[in-house]
Amino acid sequence: MISIGIIALIVGIYAYQKMSGTTENIASVVDTSTSPPVQSQLPAAPSGMTYYTDTDLGFSFLYPEHFDAQRQDTASGRLVIISSSTQGLSVQLQTRGWNDVEQAVTLERIRHDAPLTDIRDAQQLNIDGHAAGVMFTSTAPGVQGDIIQAWFILNKHLYQFTAPHGSVSLLNTILASFKI
Repeated sequence: MISIGIIALIVGIYAYQKMSGTTENIASVVDTSTSPPVQSQLPAAPSGMTYYTDTDLGFSFLYPEHFDAQRQDTASGRLVIISSSTQGLSVQLQTRGWNDVEQAVTLERIRHDAPLTDIRDAQQLNIDGHAAGVMFTSTAPGVQGDIIQAWFILNKHLYQFTAPHGSVSLLNTILASFKI
């Protein structure tokens, strides 16, 4: 599972670097930088669930309470891995600051900036009530099977979620509960 996460991270970093090098104006982004702190907006977690909360970046999401949450700050941003070794499920989040708030993650943008990425079943992604990005199926070199990716920009940060296809239910739970 860790090797899938590392490979997905490499693919995500490559695409991010390609995306951040362009100045093409695709669409405007919802700026929620004036939102109150995320902790005050959270209802009690449903039974069997817990919140991952990042007070520095001001976001949270639900995940199963028996899963592990690991956070690592990197030179380029933050890496969060939600996983269960007993169930073999995992979701990885790579997030970093996004300086160009006039840019939005769109399917066209990903295809332009990462032309070698195999994109299938793409759909618009709504996060916390905002049309924020794209969710799609792809493959990664050295990874057996499909991976699901969800990319969006909110609050001046790029969020890149990656999960093996078998973890799509976990990814959907995280995305449905994601709050800024």
